[in-house]
Amino acid sequence: MKPIIAIVGRPNVGKSTLFNRIVGRRQAIVNDTAGVTRDRHYANADWIGHEFTMIDTGGLIPKGRGIQAAIKKQTLMAMNEADVIICVFDGREGLVHLDRGIMEILRKCDRPVVYAVNKVENNRGLTPEFYEFGISKLFPVSAEHGIGVDDLLDEVVSELSPPPSPSPLEGEGRGEGARDVPRVAVIGRPNAGKSTLINHLVGNERLIAHEMPGTTRDSIDVEITADNKKYIFVDTAGLKKKGKTIETLDKFSAVKTLAAIERADVVLLIADANGGFTHQDSTLLDYAYSGGKGVIVVFNKWDELNTNPKELLKFYEEKLLPLHKVPFLYISAKTGLNTEGLFSEIVRVAHARNMRIPTAELNKLFEEIKEDHNIPSWRGKNVKIFYVTQVRTGPPEFAVFTNHPEGIPEGYKRYLMNRLQDVVGTGVPIRIKFKKK
Repeated sequence: MKPIIAIVGRPNVGKSTLFNRIVGRRQAIVNDTAGVTRDRHYANADWIGHEFTMIDTGGLIPKGRGIQAAIKKQTLMAMNEADVIICVFDGREGLVHLDRGIMEILRKCDRPVVYAVNKVENNRGLTPEFYEFGISKLFPVSAEHGIGVDDLLDEVVSELSPPPSPSPLEGEGRGEGARDVPRVAVIGRPNAGKSTLINHLVGNERLIAHEMPGTTRDSIDVEITADNKKYIFVDTAGLKKKGKTIETLDKFSAVKTLAAIERADVVLLIADANGGFTHQDSTLLDYAYSGGKGVIVVFNKWDELNTNPKELLKFYEEKLLPLHKVPFLYISAKTGLNTEGLFSEIVRVAHARNMRIPTAELNKLFEEIKEDHNIPSWRGKNVKIFYVTQVRTGPPEFAVFTNHPEGIPEGYKRYLMNRLQDVVGTGVPIRIKFKKK
């Protein structure tokens, strides 16, 4: 499980800007609460080999009432989840009364705290008053312009355990490898039927399955044996879409869902067949897929369809499958319809995720690829691929050695990706790095 870093501070000091600066353009899981003007964000990030999960918390008002009191509870829960806390001050406004109240809260916290003074360009704004708290290190930053963020992150990761040492070829030989017991995270929106599916597979009411959305509050591991093979299924809380009222616990169920995805080999994304494939479903799929997990989309409640199943099947297979490169299954968790094929698909995807293609076979494939589709010239120069090797599994990652890595167009990269995907199979992300030789 990746360490967790929470950003805290009073309203409008630039926490979200700093969060976005650290996370970059990575996909974030988003939840919100009615009455709160800003979304809650959870996303993965990395810095000099350290990978971690970021939490962007709401503006903290220590003695606030109503919504402010709810935000305080949520922030305290984030601090409790965190391995390291970043406290953000506003360098333009200087030290205010709310900052002192926040410091009182942080002094009672047993987590490491790194202090940042934001909106400081050219060290303007880092006034002596900030040192009255007795803080030995203050990091002046401009989250908007990226100034000082590197030094801040260096300090943050110094509080974390050292990352694993990379091998000479950027991950060669690394990867999670095939586990004897695959971990399967079951994710999706509330009331999609996640717990019902696991209960059907395990054969008893191990989990609470109720028609009221949001019954599951935490991730729960369930061991299931099928055809003499063991699996660990992880039931997760449903992530609500924007505009729905979310209780305090629901905010931090998102962190548990992220952790479940991180620990999984294969992710089952449960979608309501009648509800369609929503934006939230797509966000979850992209998050799991970009995280290197095997992904299977399972349309549940297929026995309760209120539309023509043939038309729906055609839409999913023609529109969604080519877009996401993942398999789609159509089941009823309540009746067991089509669930008998679920385990074989999990085994296939888990195996494909840890597939290792011999170098000789890879290079033979690439010779065929070059014969079928030549690489366009670049700036009047011929672009050549010399050889290819697989540098890791879980998911498969390949290094392509070429004379001009920058000269390979995006369209040709997608073509290579699709050809490799045909070999590995659907449901498994493919990664290719182009290296100069």
